[in-house]
Amino acid sequence: MAEFNFADRYAQAGLAPGAAIIEARQTTVSRIVTTLTIKQKFDLVGLYYLHPNLDLIWLRDEFLKEDAAFSLVNNERECSILAATILGSKVSQGDPVAILALLTTSQCGKRAPKEAGWLLDDARAKLLDLAAAARQPSEIDAEIGLPSLLKLGEDLKLLPANDWPQLVGALAKIQGEIRVVATKATAAIKSLASALQYQREETEMLWWLFSQYSKTLGRRFASFSRGAAAIVAGVDLGELTTVSFLGPVAASAMLERVLHLAPTDTGKKSLGAYLNAINAEDRQKLEVYGAGHPPRIFPIMTAIKLARETPEGWEAGLKRLADVDAELEFEPLGLATQTYYESLLGQLM
Repeated sequence: MAEFNFADRYAQAGLAPGAAIIEARQTTVSRIVTTLTIKQKFDLVGLYYLHPNLDLIWLRDEFLKEDAAFSLVNNERECSILAATILGSKVSQGDPVAILALLTTSQCGKRAPKEAGWLLDDARAKLLDLAAAARQPSEIDAEIGLPSLLKLGEDLKLLPANDWPQLVGALAKIQGEIRVVATKATAAIKSLASALQYQREETEMLWWLFSQYSKTLGRRFASFSRGAAAIVAGVDLGELTTVSFLGPVAASAMLERVLHLAPTDTGKKSLGAYLNAINAEDRQKLEVYGAGHPPRIFPIMTAIKLARETPEGWEAGLKRLADVDAELEFEPLGLATQTYYESLLGQLM
């Protein structure tokens, strides 16, 4: 992946504000990156996608510290680039909230930003890299130093009687060796415990695949239409992801395997048709994450929530809150992945 500095990002966007402005902006961005809250990350994602009616006073005030002429009103393009640059730093640091929020707001690529498309590519690549790295087994130092500690114990027995200086020195060596052994043993136990947690998570997922039953609804996936199964499977897999922040690399393959258990849809392939194919009782059982957070970042979770609360006419509410048309068509795998990412993001709140 190519490395770009702050000025390069401006040049990519065709902006040339001058060295003094670039330096001031970089100073502000460096400060913001270290203090971002989850809400502020969501604000920046909204700015990146140019969502309306955002409360960005906090962002304006930060940039005013270095540039008294800074304006959110007159600098829409630059502000979008600044948001992308800040989020890009968080993505490169492996921040799961920034990574997932960028992906969920893109709605499987159906909603693209006007500027800085590189950020979405970076987020997708980073998610896969981190998902793979999280499951790499750690090297465990099996030689934790017990032989040398035992030897010191044997040497202690050979000391002359009443030779207190040598005794104190020997005890100090033993104490130091005990610290080394304890440190290595603790590191080994932590590595083994982490590996066991990931293994337990993967085992639960594999049993879920093997059973061919929905964990949430307790019914075979073959009993759902494929589109409905996509939503249920995304929620299920989110519930099963109890350790990793970004899930396994094979998440999409797992979801695809589940979807092949359900019959192919013969009617409309819209979000509305898929969600309406899940009966009212089952909708109430689906775990909904992201409540109280921007609906545009959680479009599928918002749709499920609205369909539970107002079974008749929820589509209008989805358009108003998340700017998503219920007639928007989704391929089942894309919808399952979108639902899964929203579940993961919601669990980080």
